Amino acid sequence: MQYLLDTVTIIRHFSQSGRIGTKAAEILNNTAANDIFYISVVSLMEILCLSEKKRISISLSETFEAINNSTLYFTVNLTSEIV
Repeated sequence: MQYLLDTVTIIRHFSQSGRIGTKAAEILNNTAANDIFYISVVSLMEILCLSEKKRISISLSETFEAINNSTLYFTVNLTSEIV
């Protein structure tokens, strides 16, 4: 299954702090072999801004590290098809 993660879910999942929805937690913690999680560049921009303002505990570089160290996560540009 393919999923587009929202910013709050990304932050809370990668930083392992705060709560995410029950269904989202179930999906993220019990991945299937064919699961793919997309992360929008808009979410990455939000993470950068929030991190620079010290409003979240994870940095953009830590986010990229989590993405790059897994075969589950992919960044995606925002296109009209995705919107």
